[in-house]
Amino acid sequence: KHIEEATRSLASHQRATLVVFGGRAVVRRGLSSEPIEIEGELADTVFHRTALEEAKRRILEIERDLSGDGAQERLDEARQRLARIEAIEQEVGTGETNVREALRLARSVLPEDSMRRIVLFSDGNWTRDDPEAELSFLSRAGIVLDTRTIHRPKPAEVIAERLIAPGQVKIREPVELE
Repeated sequence: KHIEEATRSLASHQRATLVVFGGRAVVRRGLSSEPIEIEGELADTVFHRTALEEAKRRILEIERDLSGDGAQERLDEARQRLARIEAIEQEVGTGETNVREALRLARSVLPEDSMRRIVLFSDGNWTRDDPEAELSFLSRAGIVLDTRTIHRPKPAEVIAERLIAPGQVKIREPVELE
């Protein structure tokens, strides 16, 4: 939503690119004066955690009832989407956050002949490579850096005092728990 809003108001002479990052940074859309629309595979990249959980949930739903028309095709499609999302996570290295590499890559695609600005959407936590030196470089080069903090909702905590499960179950068979 924030990315789309920020790029909808681009003037005709302004251009934007999209760099996504985890442990590695990747350009997902090159410089363009067109607004960035977050949909399809780009949405799966930007919102990979949500997309991954959604894909897994969809596979489980379909596996519970394979008797309907087209169930196997829907299952195959859901598995293919899951594989695409897992490949995205592998490519970007979603287990880590390397803000320095993201800023370097973003800087490298900025044109030299215009005002240069980077908007960083992040939760503010970096896990690899201290970004301080790159931040200093951006400042000396006159590149404006705006930041937008992304707040991830904390998952609800669940506490169970007792859980009763059957002694034996079949693989992929739904199980009643008490």
